[in-house]
Amino acid sequence: MSVSGDFFQFRSGELIPVDVALADNLTVADSFLVLEGTVRAIDMHFERFAGSIESELTKAQLPDFFSQFIDSIPRKGEWFPRIEYRASQPEGERLFSRIRPAPELTETVQLWSLDEPEPREQPQVKGPDLSICQRLRRKANLNSADEAVILSDDGYIADGALSSIL
Repeated sequence: MSVSGDFFQFRSGELIPVDVALADNLTVADSFLVLEGTVRAIDMHFERFAGSIESELTKAQLPDFFSQFIDSIPRKGEWFPRIEYRASQPEGERLFSRIRPAPELTETVQLWSLDEPEPREQPQVKGPDLSICQRLRRKANLNSADEAVILSDDGYIADGALSSIL
């Protein structure tokens, strides 16, 4: 397994291992924590992911993709798998998955607030702003924090750069 996990493309009805890095941007992505084969609200993750895809052909592939993706997740250990949709890829070959080890779980986290307006271009869709959110996390790290939080216009926490905020 590589640093970014095992990478697969859904082609011809199967998850096929991919061993090259793709230079195109994510159109949609979703990831979640899997602990010993269990995940919270996986159907909600799949619903959100599917709701952000416009291609009818890709939508028709989703049931088989989700089924094979679930089967590919190890049942032992801690994992942080990700599903991806890449609109720039050929029609019928736009679904991808990664099986990645989970990040270390901690009991506390130091937060840093972004002191500028919302930088994301599509805050309602997970994936296309991933590089922006990674830059925010790096800024937080440079300010001795673990995660960046994005504030609403009223000063309330709106989102985490790369984390769920409860």
